[in-house]
Amino acid sequence: MASVEDATKVQEMLDALKAEYNALAHHSFASKARGNDYESSMIQSQIQEIEAFRKTVDDMYEKQKSIRETYEKDINKLKRELEELGVEANTASYRNRGERSELAASNNQVTHIDQEHPSQTKSTSQPPSNHLPAFQQIPPIHQSAYPQNNVAEVLMPPIPPSVEASSGQNFNQGIASQNPAISTSNLPSTTPLYIPPVNYGANQVSQQPNPQLPGVSNYYNPSATSKPAVNVQPPRIPTKATPSAEPSMTASANAGSISQAGPDGEYQGREQIAPVSDTEAARKTTSQSWYVTYNPACKRVFNINLVHTLEHPSVVCCVKFSNNGKYLATGCNQAANVFDVQTGKKLFTLHEESPDPSRDLYVRTIAFSPDGKYLVTGTEDRQIKLWDLSTQKVRYVFSGHEQDIYSLDFSHNGRFIVSGSGDRTARLWDVETGQCILKLEIENGVTAIAISPNDQFIAVGSLDQIIRVWSVSGTLVERLEGHKESVYSIAFSPDSSILLSGSLDKTIKVWELQATRSVGLSAIKPEGICKATYTGHTDFVLSVAVSPDSRWGLSGSKDRSMQFWDLQTGQSYLTCQGHKNSVISVCFSPDGRQFASGSGDLRARIWSIDPASP
Repeated sequence: MASVEDATKVQEMLDALKAEYNALAHHSFASKARGNDYESSMIQSQIQEIEAFRKTVDDMYEKQKSIRETYEKDINKLKRELEELGVEANTASYRNRGERSELAASNNQVTHIDQEHPSQTKSTSQPPSNHLPAFQQIPPIHQSAYPQNNVAEVLMPPIPPSVEASSGQNFNQGIASQNPAISTSNLPSTTPLYIPPVNYGANQVSQQPNPQLPGVSNYYNPSATSKPAVNVQPPRIPTKATPSAEPSMTASANAGSISQAGPDGEYQGREQIAPVSDTEAARKTTSQSWYVTYNPACKRVFNINLVHTLEHPSVVCCVKFSNNGKYLATGCNQAANVFDVQTGKKLFTLHEESPDPSRDLYVRTIAFSPDGKYLVTGTEDRQIKLWDLSTQKVRYVFSGHEQDIYSLDFSHNGRFIVSGSGDRTARLWDVETGQCILKLEIENGVTAIAISPNDQFIAVGSLDQIIRVWSVSGTLVERLEGHKESVYSIAFSPDSSILLSGSLDKTIKVWELQATRSVGLSAIKPEGICKATYTGHTDFVLSVAVSPDSRWGLSGSKDRSMQFWDLQTGQSYLTCQGHKNSVISVCFSPDGRQFASGSGDLRARIWSIDPASP
């Protein structure tokens, strides 16, 4: 009897297990079926999204193609109008169908070159088509691809969202300065400029210009606007040329514009039209890879010529002469280089060690010690390194900044280094101990910093458009307000009385420093004293410098040009077009007979400033 009951229980248990197994098997089958259905639906959804994206891209390409054809028709129409007025138009040839719209640059070439040098337009109407390949990311150091689009943000802090892509990069107008001269070697191409965001990953280089850049980078791409600026006008010929006592230049045929300060700090723009004469050729110096346009309203005081072209494997973020003028230091990806100024020969390279060699590590800022024994570099890894040039080894690593280092300067007594970072601080470091002895906090990221030649003041430019001047003891003595966008470069005059500033608002301002004149804090004007505002660049002003005699200001811009400004008269003396990409950094030699430029075209150049023939 017991065995029968046991057998029954066993059978019931087996039946229960079988039922549960069947239920689990059914559930597993149902789950698998649902998974397959979900996977199928997701794949189909992604395919549909890709197709929709592809269609959007195709539509955008067709629209861009249509816009380009429209602009080309407008250009041809304007050329005919110029020819009817007796002025030949010279535009760059668009031979690559894959090239995006470059009309802004070529239109500016029409206004600038032809009106200024009509006797040579036929011979130069078809410049060599040596366009550089575009690049959407900064290439790693091992890549030798030549960048096409602008790469200036390699050295620059983030751009405020308010600063969108500027209008077309019409070449430049004119400039006024009177000092040393320069030399050169490569004609700028007419490709659009683009400053990509800092990218720490592997970067790719495309083979065709692509001004339509994705995402946040668009604010650096002037071609991203729907309509490039077309400013082609026949030269205005005044009935009587009357040089102004306070000359200023307007964006006409080959002139820049300035706003000159009035007695109460008010600024009024004045227009000065360059007369058309038979001596147009005398206003321009042209070489195979560069050209200079001189302001006809200014007496020719000096000429510039190219001395050396220094090739680099990546973007040149910064250039700086040593105090004896014998050496030039440059900063690029994962390295700082030191060149002999006289021969142009690279003497040695200081390699920045990166935890990941495949990632970019740009030297954004650089400075020699006054005695020339040390070189200080600021990089994306938030560290400041002091290199002993005799051993080519790091002597100190200054740590403390929490964001990228954007600007550095050495005190003129050699005891201190000042640094500015995106972490909203400026810091003063003791060279001997390697310690931070002063920390200045600012509302926004620091983009530019300089210490006065008398070592008494520290000027700091910021993303908030304001320049602050502190004493070295940490007292805020002046706020200079007037720029409409972020300040990206500042430079003291040798006597510490003047400060030059360049901004994303495309202007250069000249400030009279009250604190250096021993003006009491209570008597200092709250917004500072702006003596003049220079306008002439067609894109962001990325770098400024003051000549050793305080006579000339020099500016480098995303529009690929450099301009000399006469700080005494406010005139634009000359415009030099000598790079194929943004001019990221400029500096004068200590004797004022040379200047250097660093660019996104993977080149640094040394130029001479030669007295003009009487």
